[in-house]
Amino acid sequence: MHLMYDGYVKRTLTKDEAEQLTLELIRTVDMTPVGPFCWQEFDALGPSFFQMIAESHVFGHYYNLDGRPPYLSMEIYSCKPFRVVGAQNFIRDRFGIWECRYKNLLDRSFPPLP
Repeated sequence: MHLMYDGYVKRTLTKDEAEQLTLELIRTVDMTPVGPFCWQEFDALGPSFFQMIAESHVFGHYYNLDGRPPYLSMEIYSCKPFRVVGAQNFIRDRFGIWECRYKNLLDRSFPPLP
């Protein structure tokens, strides 16, 4: 499954805040974090963050463009099914998305063998 959920946020979170919420999100969807949380600042646009999970990954990127509110693009990619509505609600409520601009779910589960 591949959930993408984007929208305008109240503010760009700090690294520590994003890490805490990402780990909470991973627990919410019953996944397992693997390795360290990764945060990278990009001067031109905004920070990106990444957490590998045993089931695949969670990724986020902030766009901090002049004259616009901050925009967050989030994705959860997993080979294990998860509660999509619960994940969307968590991202919206806890990461502070006040206007969702894009959401999509791709079901990339393996088809049965012929």
